[in-house]
Amino acid sequence: MSERDQQMLMERIGGGTLQEIAERHDVSFQRVHFVVARQARKQIDDLEMRLACNRHTGDVELFVIPAGPGLDTALSYFRWAMSKLAERDVQVKIHYRPVEGGVVFGVEDVTDYSRGA
Repeated sequence: MSERDQQMLMERIGGGTLQEIAERHDVSFQRVHFVVARQARKQIDDLEMRLACNRHTGDVELFVIPAGPGLDTALSYFRWAMSKLAERDVQVKIHYRPVEGGVVFGVEDVTDYSRGA
C-alpha cells in the first residue's frame, strides 16, 4: 500500500468526507472512493487471514497504540477494523493491557466455524 493510499484510508476512517480528502490529495472524489474501498478490503482481508492462522499457532494479533498525538487516530482505526471483522461475522476476543506510554490490544478469533458445517 502506498503511503498516499494509506493516508487517504486513515483520513476517511477519521471522518473525512470523500470530497475533503480528494481536495487535499488533488484527485477526484471517485478516485478516493476507489482507493479507500480497495485499501480497506486489503487490510481487513490480511487481518482476517492472520487471525485465522493465529488460531492454529495460539498467537494473538497485537495492536500497540502509543499515547500521544496519534492516539485518537489509532483508536479509530482499531474500532473500524473490529467493526469490519464483525460485518464479516468474525467473532473476536479482545484483550486489553495498559502499558507505560500507551495501550496494547490483543485480538484473537473465537468464531465458531463448526456452526456453518
